[in-house]
Amino acid sequence: MVFFRNLRTIDSLRNPDFRKYFVSRLFDASAMNVRQMALIYLMYRLTDSAAMLGVLVLGRAIPLLLLTPVAGAIADRVQKKYLILGANILDTLLAASIGFGIVSGYISADNVGSWWVLVAASVIDGAITGTKGPANDAMVVEIVGRERITNAIALTQLAMNTFRLISPAVAGVLIDVSGFETVYFSMAGLYACAALFMCFVPPLSQLTGKRIN
Repeated sequence: MVFFRNLRTIDSLRNPDFRKYFVSRLFDASAMNVRQMALIYLMYRLTDSAAMLGVLVLGRAIPLLLLTPVAGAIADRVQKKYLILGANILDTLLAASIGFGIVSGYISADNVGSWWVLVAASVIDGAITGTKGPANDAMVVEIVGRERITNAIALTQLAMNTFRLISPAVAGVLIDVSGFETVYFSMAGLYACAALFMCFVPPLSQLTGKRIN
């Protein structure tokens, strides 16, 4: 216990508010990396077209490119917690909607035009990610303060990169064993957990790491 108490590499995790935020980011990163793999694979299953994969990626990239600078300005003027929480709730609903679409049979290779749902989901995904990305990055310094910001960012990036490696592999196994619907409902559960833990992060004043009473 003394060893972990003195371990500098996890220094920022001593902050209880950062621990809640960190766990929320873990769930969010896991779901996000599953989604990117599953969405592309599902599109290919539906259309058997490499060109449609390009449309899917472009649909996500355009709102992501356009909204990120605007979202940064918005994040400076509102409580970042609520911006991220709202985005997580939308992510949950989006993943669950695709899951129900697959279960109902609407999203399937037999329904030739159902690929439009995935393109729309990709556009919405880009908009959500572009909105919450700057808020997530800026919120770290508000929670831990400038003295621990480097450690907090390093831990967050380590976790996200780990899930970037693991999550697509897990998604591939689940798709093979249980189908796309299981993956999308699991994804919705992960986003819901991210939203739940974000609820416990208190509103914070900018650049101080102090709670707002």
